[in-house]
Amino acid sequence: MKRTAPTHSLKNLLISGLFFSLSSASYMAYANVVSQEDNANVVLYRAADNSSLNYRFSVDGKSIGKLKYGSKVYLQLAPGQHRINANDSKKTALIINVKNDHTSYIRSHIDRKSRLKIEQEL
Repeated sequence: MKRTAPTHSLKNLLISGLFFSLSSASYMAYANVVSQEDNANVVLYRAADNSSLNYRFSVDGKSIGKLKYGSKVYLQLAPGQHRINANDSKKTALIINVKNDHTSYIRSHIDRKSRLKIEQEL
């Protein structure tokens, strides 16, 4: 007797795959905002500050997620001015200017009084 997969479970699998593909494509479109030749690289990292607090960050209004103790986020952005925001109580923000074919490092840390600081390294 020949066994066949139930069509409803195969249909659900195909639909799930389609949604996963669409969500992955939108993430990749944001991660690669510009072509490889015209990009500016940004590394947003959290220094070793011994704080258990975590804040969410966004770039130009688009969420990039939480930056936990000791973690890094790599971004490719169009050259020019960008705004990095955090969701702390003071709505800490930093305006950066990034250049083509250059990597900019943005350091975030939490001081002893639990205040978030964001600084661009020169």
